[in-house]
Amino acid sequence: MSLYDAGMRRHVLLLISLGCLVSLGCHAARPEPAERFTIEDGRFVLRRGQESRPFTPWGFNYDRTVVDGRDMLLEDVMRERPAIVNEDFAAMRRLGGNTVRIFISTSEVLASPDRVNDEGLQRLDRVLDMAGANGLKVILVGLATIRPASIPEWMQNASDEQMEAAELLFWRTVARACRRRSEIFTYDLQNEPVVHWSNSDNWIVGCFDMPDGQRFCYVHQHYRQIESKWTRHVQAKYGTVEALRQHWPDFPRTGETWDRIAVPAFDGKDPRFAEYAAWNRGVFAAWAQRLADAIRVEDDTHLITVGALDPAPLAEAVDFYCYHLYPPAAGPGEDYLAKCRQDWEQRLSKVPADKPLVIEEFYPMWKPAGVPTADVLETMLDVTRDRCAGWISFYWGAADRLTWVATENRRLYEEWQEAWSAHAPK
Repeated sequence: MSLYDAGMRRHVLLLISLGCLVSLGCHAARPEPAERFTIEDGRFVLRRGQESRPFTPWGFNYDRTVVDGRDMLLEDVMRERPAIVNEDFAAMRRLGGNTVRIFISTSEVLASPDRVNDEGLQRLDRVLDMAGANGLKVILVGLATIRPASIPEWMQNASDEQMEAAELLFWRTVARACRRRSEIFTYDLQNEPVVHWSNSDNWIVGCFDMPDGQRFCYVHQHYRQIESKWTRHVQAKYGTVEALRQHWPDFPRTGETWDRIAVPAFDGKDPRFAEYAAWNRGVFAAWAQRLADAIRVEDDTHLITVGALDPAPLAEAVDFYCYHLYPPAAGPGEDYLAKCRQDWEQRLSKVPADKPLVIEEFYPMWKPAGVPTADVLETMLDVTRDRCAGWISFYWGAADRLTWVATENRRLYEEWQEAWSAHAPK
């Protein structure tokens, strides 16, 4: 970290603290939750007063459910049929779960870029009450925009700077509201965040069409005006056109000017690729660090993580890593389980080893019909057991409530629940 970056970080922390004191009424001495999690020797520990016990997160993602044939997000169910959430949490507990991962939409907490949605916070409070009543700890994922059709107009039209401020307000608000909640296992900054490589109108990709026709997406993208941010970085770093020409002999490229620095192609052969990729990675790291700093000003008792596609850039911001693992596709005649093992070992080797790791998403979305469902789970656990401190799969509701396009998908879901329950920590 440069002296400039360090100074800016201290400045941001000061502004957050002052904003907290002025607009949110924070207090210097804050009561801690009755229970809290710590990390000791690479494992999670649940502490209550002087007592402590090891804790292995084992549970379910609850990104959506189906009610009366309609795919619904958490905020939908809490508005219309909140008893369903309680029923689902109870079912997760019966299946051996001790943890549920929930997704909180940006608009559930923010009514506008600078105004909090009090009704959404009240719904979140009720969700946490339900989780606690059912013996579940919560991975609270923030800044979710899973359903593109529900993205509010203010967010669609927001600049990058406006979104930075809105995201800070989101997490400051949530952290302050939840700082005494024993139900929280960890704050998860966002599901699968990435930084755009070049300018784009997209907020979110990685989409699936649900049986009822809705489109749900899971990869959250940041900095839609990334090219102007790159230009400002280059100008600040090199100062003059002459200095930049000495650094980049090919400057200016066709259509490139000092006031509009070109973004290189996403190609390792481009001579500017490595420099841009490192900067882009730094933008990603700074995004996570800024939000983590804001949370810790409000709540320094709960853990922080990110459900990232690439955890490495976020190492400084998080208390532990989360990784999303799915079986790879296998062709005819391939040994499916052997290919899974090789793929998972190779992918996990890229996750830094300095902090605990949780497999935050896992489900056999694709597998050959002849491979037993339980064998997929046992292979995954065999590969990850020595490295990981927790595992989270999926629960979308009771099997007879869901809308199945193919009967084999329901059978897989039921078999998976049985296998997952059988391996739950005792």
